[in-house]
Amino acid sequence: MSKNIIHIVCLLFLSFSVLGQDKDVIPKGINKIIFNTNLSEKENIKSIVRVLKENDYTIQKIDSISFQIETSPKNISSYTYTILFNIFESKISISSRYNSNMGVQVGILTINDGGNDVITTKGKNSIQNIIFRKMKGLVLELVDETQIQYNIVSK
Repeated sequence: MSKNIIHIVCLLFLSFSVLGQDKDVIPKGINKIIFNTNLSEKENIKSIVRVLKENDYTIQKIDSISFQIETSPKNISSYTYTILFNIFESKISISSRYNSNMGVQVGILTINDGGNDVITTKGKNSIQNIIFRKMKGLVLELVDETQIQYNIVSK
């Protein structure tokens, strides 16, 4: 009888462990998402612009010579971020920069955090991971998950 109770408790624990796992676990240290398409550089620009507009992003800059796209700053919580797309033939990399909208008031001066840091994924609910998930959501509207690679710079 006691063995049955132990087995049941173990099965319940295992069930809750599996249910509680985050399906979208993000490894630490990712600073870019890289993916390939079958489109030309110009077709990729059109597709990216379409997806950005559908997701309420505005475009700050499109460079049709170097094939780069940058979104206008977008607010999330107390941070502002921009997303950058670099297109080379059929390969696209996406990264992001962010800064906090908070500053420290010293007399008549407000000192900001310096900002404009490149997103590198960190802890589970960090602002970097929240922005990373937004980037990945955009990418998944362009290609299938199997086409995605990650650039890991540190752990």
